[in-house]
Amino acid sequence: MPDGSPVDLYTLAHEKGMRASIATYGATLVELVVPDIRGNLDDVVLGYDGLEGYLNDRCYFGCMVGRVANRIARARFALDGREYMLEKNNGVHHLHGGNQGFNARLWTATPASTPKGPALTLEYVSPDGEGGYPGRVTVSVTYTLTAHALRMDCQARTQAPTMVNLTNHTYFNLGGDPRHGIGDHEVTLYASRYLPTDADLIPSGEIRDVKGSRMDFTRPELLDERLKQAPAYKGYDHFYVLDAQPDASVPAARVHHKPSGRMLEVSTTQPGVHLYTGGGIPQGLQGKGGTIYGPGAGLCLETQGYPDAPNHPGFASIILRPGRTYTHATEFRFHCT
Repeated sequence: MPDGSPVDLYTLAHEKGMRASIATYGATLVELVVPDIRGNLDDVVLGYDGLEGYLNDRCYFGCMVGRVANRIARARFALDGREYMLEKNNGVHHLHGGNQGFNARLWTATPASTPKGPALTLEYVSPDGEGGYPGRVTVSVTYTLTAHALRMDCQARTQAPTMVNLTNHTYFNLGGDPRHGIGDHEVTLYASRYLPTDADLIPSGEIRDVKGSRMDFTRPELLDERLKQAPAYKGYDHFYVLDAQPDASVPAARVHHKPSGRMLEVSTTQPGVHLYTGGGIPQGLQGKGGTIYGPGAGLCLETQGYPDAPNHPGFASIILRPGRTYTHATEFRFHCT
């Protein structure tokens, strides 16, 4: 770290072959090694070779995002009759917790062994007023690696009423080679509704049916075909409202990469998933192993609450009050087919 604080890297390994490496900077998932249908092991997440890349990162590769993920319009919200002004770091709006959100903080780590597999708990204490948010918040995320899945369990407590909406911002490329992009990935979302947005990606407040539009992923859709439908568009950057009652055992999304046989199933306790196809990754960005990234090198499935929820009474609330605990579980499960 620039202030001299050490950043640690922990590796969770399972005897079945999966491996996950997590840094204390941003509680960041920097590596996730998964076997393909032939038994070959590949790292299926985007990132950098060293700490410097993460310190200068603008893509949020692999990190935990908070205090509130996604956008808050005009960087303001009202809570209990008082208006709060947040950092503006996305034009006139607030994005992913501000300039120094949870992704840019040093977390403390505690490794553990569990019946399901190795685990790592990371904790961060966000002071009152950080990024403009009220309340001192203690947040933790536990990564647990099993034979076929990586699970994340988040918790947060506050000393004063505030807003909390966490997510993990990992970019997946199931082929293990980001040079080939995500065009050959088939995506299914268990969501028949999404949130339309304006040009700044701020929700209008409407919850719209996907039927008959390019937003429909209720059946497997090849991204290459979908992204060709609107060549001038930078891809998908949209929040989908899940059809089923959120549950960590119920799939929210599925991604299949036929060439490698890898299948990723995402399940969550959150009400929605934000599909981002990496249109904002800079062309020529140097990633792991000298690989050059560009738009569409990876995709994100960000499980979270409704974006800009404080400014839309019709959206599920993200208010956290003293005496209550915010909880959020997401599982990334892999198999081959």
